[in-house]
Amino acid sequence: MTAVADGGAIDLDGRVALVTGGASGIGRATCEVLGRCGAAVAVVDRDGDGARRSAEALHRDGVRALAVAADVRDEVAVDEATRRCVTELGGVDILVNNAGGTFVVPTVDLTAKGFDTLISENLRSAFLCSRAVARTVRELGRPAAIVNVGSCAGEVAAPGCMAYGAAKAGMISMTRTLSLEWAPYGIRVNCVAPDFIDTEGARDLLPESRREALRRAIPLGRMGDAAEVAWVIAFLASGLAGYVTGQTVDVDGGTRVGGRSLAF
Repeated sequence: MTAVADGGAIDLDGRVALVTGGASGIGRATCEVLGRCGAAVAVVDRDGDGARRSAEALHRDGVRALAVAADVRDEVAVDEATRRCVTELGGVDILVNNAGGTFVVPTVDLTAKGFDTLISENLRSAFLCSRAVARTVRELGRPAAIVNVGSCAGEVAAPGCMAYGAAKAGMISMTRTLSLEWAPYGIRVNCVAPDFIDTEGARDLLPESRREALRRAIPLGRMGDAAEVAWVIAFLASGLAGYVTGQTVDVDGGTRVGGRSLAF
């Protein structure tokens, strides 16, 4: 089974993908797109009910899917989720580090606990999952692809979201370093950096009036859809990107090249 985006076939038949934060937003869209491309999908989310709903929807579409309730900030939980992916789906060939989130607060009012929470959710989780998958891939002896979901906030200033931006900048740096460290294992590591995507989280974060201002300022004239990010992730995970590693791809409607970030 292949899926076609803009005329190009993305074939993930026989591949197994582990997607964190797969219960909603970009994560859920990624699970759906990877499933359409032929992959089996482990939907990992600390919202266990949401993970089950996503997996059930995939099953109805004929996709082999596994729901895993896990907090990917926890090392033991990550190792167990990876083990289940291998034992119940047959391996792990693709990792999408999508779990994360933010809240808006002036840095002078940001607590140490809040800072630690954002770093843990957005950066520690990606490190733990990447390490677990790399160890598994090394044992299985087959190639793999890791795609990190960063943010344009990791590439430009993000007033009100300093810790989130710092975590996403760390993810971009981690992407580059791991791409070199793990190339001998046959692991490609890339990153996508969305700007404002019209997801449940975005709608919760900003009022409609602010979202309308964002739409007017985006060069392409609209906010992005989660599936548009998911298709870029699918490309980077596929053989079509077999010679691409260590890269960060902006998925932002032109905001960065236009000289601004609209992430917040």
